[in-house]
Amino acid sequence: MTQYYNGFRPFEHINPRGRFPALLVCDHAVNTVPEELGDLGLDARELDRHIAWDPGARAVTLELAARLDAPALLAGYSRLVIDPNRSPDSDASILDTSDGTIIPGNVGLDRDERSDRIARCFRPYHEAIDATLDQMGARCSALLCIHSFTPALLAGDGTSRPWHASILWGGRQKLFADRIRAGLSRVTGLNIGDNVPYAQTPEFGYTAEAHGEVRGLPNLLIKIRQDLLESAHAARDWANHLAEVLVAELVTV
Repeated sequence: MTQYYNGFRPFEHINPRGRFPALLVCDHAVNTVPEELGDLGLDARELDRHIAWDPGARAVTLELAARLDAPALLAGYSRLVIDPNRSPDSDASILDTSDGTIIPGNVGLDRDERSDRIARCFRPYHEAIDATLDQMGARCSALLCIHSFTPALLAGDGTSRPWHASILWGGRQKLFADRIRAGLSRVTGLNIGDNVPYAQTPEFGYTAEAHGEVRGLPNLLIKIRQDLLESAHAARDWANHLAEVLVAELVTV
């Protein structure tokens, strides 16, 4: 039996009976840290940064689920606890430093502590995705991962990211990604990137790869720049843009 942290939900299941033929997931929906982990030694200001979550992504996912009548699964824990979109075998799964910030609660973790976070957070979330896809069966025609990205990293050279949104894809998804990107460019008139600021890979796009690619299910990551998601109205607008494109691509009349 899976052991959870006290009073903690590792995922949120929205609209499980939704009729739209795609599953929405949001890996970095919240900046929540289980009480037992003591905020990982970070103050509220650091936990509010992009290093702990994807600001705006949860709002877009919820709006999109409502607009499409789509089922959605959202991770219930900060990416700093353990990143749900990284392979648990990767060094990037639990970071001790992120964009110039040291994460005290992640420094010097032993194997048992890492395994505990996998068992209590990572595994239940991914098991829920698999169970939902199994339940949807053949009527599911895509797995869509909703993310946001910071306009620039503080660490490194601070190069700005000019794209308003980006479509990340891997494996056999080029044609699907091209259609979604072209549609989003058309309805927004904005700069929609292709596999930037990085590409989807089995290590750095774990959710899409582990649940979509292995099933032969069309999959991709949709990333929106965070400064374009600073209000509920903005999140609603992006959800409406995405809904227009996804209905055109995934609904057979």
